[in-house]
Amino acid sequence: MENLPKIPQSNILFNMKRFLVLFLLFCFLTSLFAPATYARRRRRRRVPGRSSSIGASTRVFLVRRRGGRALLLRFYGLSRVSSVNYILSYTSNSIPQGVGGSLNLTGANSDSRELLFGTCSGGICVHHTNITNMKLTVVSSPKTGRIKKITRSYRKAKL
Repeated sequence: MENLPKIPQSNILFNMKRFLVLFLLFCFLTSLFAPATYARRRRRRRVPGRSSSIGASTRVFLVRRRGGRALLLRFYGLSRVSSVNYILSYTSNSIPQGVGGSLNLTGANSDSRELLFGTCSGGICVHHTNITNMKLTVVSSPKTGRIKKITRSYRKAKL
């Protein structure tokens, strides 16, 4: 043991500090450039054919809601129309069902309606299941021009 050369204490501390700084720098740089493969984007599920045009600037979006128990109809570009009516018909367990309505145009450029697949009475709702043959019809009357009508059909609503 006496034959071993003595290494100065300051040299050992300097090497340990240098190693620690390089290690922390390496960890920091790899965390900056590492791909974010673990973060998943949450996708909104939409019914096929989600967007349709009524006329030049009026658009209708159909968005799935409440785990498939309802649809949200969003209307944009309503400043150029005087009225909008809609009908959603579908088959539930081989029984024809449907819902319809109209928009009260108060000068707003957009509006939306939630359409429930089912019936509600006294705060109790019964939801329809096995929905097929869904058909959406939207009729709009522009302030100038002819009445516009679009119809979208879906064999299986995937709800």
